[in-house]
Parts: sequence; C-alpha cells; structure tokens
Amino acid sequence: MVEPIPPQCNASSLMTTSYADDLHDFLKVPEGLSAWRWTIRTARGDVRRGLAVLALEDRRIRWSLLDDRGAPLQAPQDSGRLSLLPLVPGGWHSVQSAWPPAPGAVPLPLPRIPVRSPEYADLLDLLQDLLDVQDRRSLRRWPAVPVPVRAPAALSGEVDLQLCLRAAMSLWNAGEPDSLFRWDPAADWGVRLVFLPAETAPPPFPVKVVRLDTDGRPLRVHILAAVCFVRPDQRPEAVRELVRALGRALLLRGASRDAGHVLAQDPGVLHPAADERNAARLQARLPAGLDLSRYGRLVRIVQE
Repeated sequence: MVEPIPPQCNASSLMTTSYADDLHDFLKVPEGLSAWRWTIRTARGDVRRGLAVLALEDRRIRWSLLDDRGAPLQAPQDSGRLSLLPLVPGGWHSVQSAWPPAPGAVPLPLPRIPVRSPEYADLLDLLQDLLDVQDRRSLRRWPAVPVPVRAPAALSGEVDLQLCLRAAMSLWNAGEPDSLFRWDPAADWGVRLVFLPAETAPPPFPVKVVRLDTDGRPLRVHILAAVCFVRPDQRPEAVRELVRALGRALLLRGASRDAGHVLAQDPGVLHPAADERNAARLQARLPAGLDLSRYGRLVRIVQE
C-alpha cells in the first residue's frame, strides 16, 4: 500500500529541474505526485532517511524531501550521497546522486519503459548492456539525430555495399517518424562508409570515430568495409553486418543478452528488434554526460 503524501510537499521544493521536450514525450512521463524514500549517507558515515515526493507537471520536475519529523529537509553542510527509492519500484528507476546536488545535476527521474524481450526488465536495462562501461558512467551521443549517412560506389563482387548500407539504415529507422539516420551524400558530418576494394577481410566491419566536437561528441564516424561478401546470396549477411556497424556508430558498443537482437554477441536475426531501436532512440534523447550507472537496474531494489 502506498503511503499518503504529506501536504507539506506540495509547497516545498528542494530540487527542481525539467525534461527536454523530446525526452518527456518519448518517456510518456506520468504527471502528478508519487511517493519515494530518500537516504543520505554523508562523508562522515552518518545515515539519514525520510520521505520524498516527486511532483511532475508540464515537463517540470520538483523533488520535495521531508525529514523524520515531517518537515521540509534543509540541505546539510556535509556532502555525501543521496539515494531516491520509489515506493512503487515497478513504475520508476531508483536513482542516486551527489548530496547536496550541484547546479544542473538534480536527479533526473526515469520511468521504467516495458520491452518485449524476456531477457530484460525494461528499456534502460537493455540500453545499459548496449553501452560500454565508460558511456554508462558518462553518456555520449551524437549532437543531433537523424545522423546523416553517406557512401561512395562500393561494389564487392556482386554485392552493392552502398545499397546494403541504405537498407541497413532503413531497418534502424523502421518507418518511424523520428528516424535515427538519413541518407545525405553532401553531409560534412555523420557516418561514412569507407570502401577498400583492394583489401579482403572477414566481418565485422570496423567502426572508427575519426572526429569529435569540443564536448567529446562524435561528429564523424567511418565504417571500414573490405571485400568479404561477393555473391548475391550473401547480401542479407552484408546488410546484417552493416546494421551492426550502424549500431556501433551510434556508440552502442556493448552486447545484448537476447539472441533475438542483432546487437547480441551471436545474433540469430538479420535486423534490429523494436527494443533495440527504442534503446537507440532513448540514448539519443537522454542528456549527454548522464551517469546511467546510478539508476537501479532490473527489478532488484536494495532497501537501505
């Protein structure tokens, strides 16, 4: 049973921030009030606990924390770690942050988004597996989507790799209005297929970030393709390898535990699943630099 929300929380706000429009719309954030627990562990080893209330209205986020007497919590002088745990853990991810939160670093609440895969509890769980450890701790992504893609004429035997790349790009977009990629031969940034007709090499196609902006975000990524698929019947495999290469170009460098995902270690499919496409769309909307490792994964919530 959810505990009642004290009326004091409606008037006090200790931490405030807001969602970007595209992230709010993608998450389908439920507006209103929800009850949480907070725990603060200070650098001196002290532990304090109390009730928190999350208020969401028109993209605005307001965290209200109450002390053990039911009064609005005042930020202490001691630094430490803040943990926020929803009383209904199936609806939200628990989250941790520094205490007191620095300006611009207020905990961003993320609702759990269902997935079809039986291997994952929610979309953020999948996304964390698809990222490497560095990007889980400080999220990197392209400065904008859709990311432009281009390729020269690239004939590998009887397999046209340029057409295969365009097919792979369409599979990632999958007819959605918010495309991840767009074909643009004139783009001066984005993903480029670099074909090496004098070389032969087995898949996968290497993916290299060759240019970053001043904030460390990718601006140019090369997919290096040598001659490896030469017969018409090998075209589906070529498309799959280019689908995987485009996933790595999105900085999805980890691996899914689901063999039905094309970004699995040993995929049993030729195209990305809806869960993988949604994970990439979530990544593209989350704030750059966000530490995803601070969010609770799966349904195992540890009570402190």
